[in-house]
Amino acid sequence: MIQFLSYEGSFTAVGGPADGLTITDIGVAETSSTPVGQLLQLIDGVWIGPASENTFWFSPDRDGLVGNAEDIVRFDGSGYSTVFDGSALGLSRSKIDAFDILDDTMILMSFDRPVTLAGLGRVDDSDVVKFKVASLGEGSTAGSFELFLDGSELGLTRGGEDIDALTGSSDGSIMIHSRVRHPSILMGVMLI
Repeated sequence: MIQFLSYEGSFTAVGGPADGLTITDIGVAETSSTPVGQLLQLIDGVWIGPASENTFWFSPDRDGLVGNAEDIVRFDGSGYSTVFDGSALGLSRSKIDAFDILDDTMILMSFDRPVTLAGLGRVDDSDVVKFKVASLGEGSTAGSFELFLDGSELGLTRGGEDIDALTGSSDGSIMIHSRVRHPSILMGVMLI
């Protein structure tokens, strides 16, 4: 047995392969009023929901009809909303090329080229910053930046050694990807 989970309470199993094991309640549940198409999801070790099975997050490749390159946009299956508004933080003309929303208080991100961030200063495209959320939304994004990963400490010092994908974990580790081959990054991916 790998996991024994429930979303409507806890009990101890009697009989079968789980005999004697106490089920773990995941802490979120669907109810009779949960709309069709919504489900419970495990994201970075945290159960959330109910949420649309069609929800996904992205940063536009360029400014356009839905958000700008400095934004993080959410599609919930029926409409788009700007969640992280980079222009509200002075990031116009910047492009987020990697991000992970760890929870409702922290977002990890990297940019496609060096940028200057309020309260932090200049960061390289090989760095990962953590945005500590005060508020989110179009025109109202506020918070502070701090350096989460200094790419130069991993030897990412040459031009083009951009972190272009990342994912964080609830245990504090991070997996990054760089398009450039580097001795410290196996197959373009590194777990830190």
